[in-house]
Amino acid sequence: MDTVMMHGRRPLLFLVLALCLVVAHGEALARDADIIISQKADVETFDPAQSNNTSTHNVTINLFDTLVRLSDDGRDFVGELAESWKLVDQTTWQFKLRRGVKFHNGEELNAAAVKFTFDTTMDPERKTRQRPTYVAFKEVRVDDPYTVSFITHKPYAIALTQIQYLAIVPPGYVKQVGWDEFGRKPVGSGAFKFKEWERDVRVVLEAYDGYWKGKPKVRSIAFRPIPEDASRIAAVQRGEVDIIDAVPYDRIKELQGSPTVRISQRQGEQIYVGLDTLRVEPLKKREVRQALNYAVNTDALVKNLLLGYAVRLNGPMFPTTPGFDEKLPAYPYDPERAKRMLAQAGYPGGFDVEFAISPAFQGIAKGTEVGEAIAGQLGRVGVRAKLNVQDSAAIFSAYSAKKLQMYLFAWKSSPEAGRHIETLLHSKTRGYYYQNPEADKLIDAYFSALDLKKRQEIGRELHAFLREDAPWIFLYQQMDLFGVRKNVTWEAKPDYLMRMREVAVTK
Repeated sequence: MDTVMMHGRRPLLFLVLALCLVVAHGEALARDADIIISQKADVETFDPAQSNNTSTHNVTINLFDTLVRLSDDGRDFVGELAESWKLVDQTTWQFKLRRGVKFHNGEELNAAAVKFTFDTTMDPERKTRQRPTYVAFKEVRVDDPYTVSFITHKPYAIALTQIQYLAIVPPGYVKQVGWDEFGRKPVGSGAFKFKEWERDVRVVLEAYDGYWKGKPKVRSIAFRPIPEDASRIAAVQRGEVDIIDAVPYDRIKELQGSPTVRISQRQGEQIYVGLDTLRVEPLKKREVRQALNYAVNTDALVKNLLLGYAVRLNGPMFPTTPGFDEKLPAYPYDPERAKRMLAQAGYPGGFDVEFAISPAFQGIAKGTEVGEAIAGQLGRVGVRAKLNVQDSAAIFSAYSAKKLQMYLFAWKSSPEAGRHIETLLHSKTRGYYYQNPEADKLIDAYFSALDLKKRQEIGRELHAFLREDAPWIFLYQQMDLFGVRKNVTWEAKPDYLMRMREVAVTK
């Protein structure tokens, strides 16, 4: 009888043990930290100078500090490491630093650290991705241990906009371990300090109790990459993560009706199709680039794929960019005109081009579907766009290496300053795929105008010129939508970054 009872208990015992293991594994997987953020893509590197990727910056902004940042309402700049600043003359911006700020390893953050960060970012041998951001700056000068001056080559209207991205790094630690190790195991001065990184699985950060603003409200945060939309949504619904980015528009109503998840939103990325106007023969011709704009039915993309959660753009400027001219018409959908223009340009049979897309890149909504739709529309006018689907890191690497012919891309930061115009379209910044001396002159004048009225006037002329020259296929500005657990106090901000120090979890 005892034997029979033992045999009867074994399956039950094994089942209980198995369930315990599953539950334990699920809890370990689900809760790496007090707050877990899931983005489409993993961090590229922890060296802030070596990435232009928003998914990476969302992580590093919690590890490092900057001198200033955009205010929560997006209207002005507020001090971070800088207590105050002033424009000494038309080319000199002087900053007074906070005293007593320490890096996570105990190093002092002072003017020398600011200069070291700038100088190493601009070092040609390092070839940093952030270098083009600061080409307008001649030098950084240490005036005293807690005073530093940024000197521009000429008057520069968006100096503060650019300086807000300079994440200050510890000179001593970098010299001790080297840049490669720093990119894997960073030390900053931010609200959180580095704990661990398992590539494509998670990044875990711990609260820095010595933070100059005070302790964060949670003890730890984690970033977990989940490229697939359905998996990311399921994770936030189950409570495995607390915040997700890039909520698909066709899932909004579902999440809005959830008892545990809410939607946070903001104006988001400008989505465009970049064109290699320097190396791809057909794309060197303005008429061909204009024809491609006529060939793409952007209104249909916004209505059918984005369900109206986007604003059609009439050129490369955001509606909030100084000089944006709402009177300029967007390119209408006119495939017959596109065919005629291609024929007149010497391509009556169209041409072949490789079209790179990345479903996870920079939070592009429905990236694959949008790319496929554009390729189909181009095909109807004879342009045979061969889709090349890549992951986020691969497409940005190819972009930086000037290896793309046509590519679906996004830009989101500083629309209120027009920073993207200089960064993406001036010959002496990135200059990867478009260079035009006339555009350079207008861009230079636009960013040298310190008077807002004058800048808007030049901006309208620049906007019209770039619309006509068509360095891109102009598309739309999409809404950024996030799924957030209702017990988490985070809200999307205009600076596009996920600063987590003041975020709390309520009962």
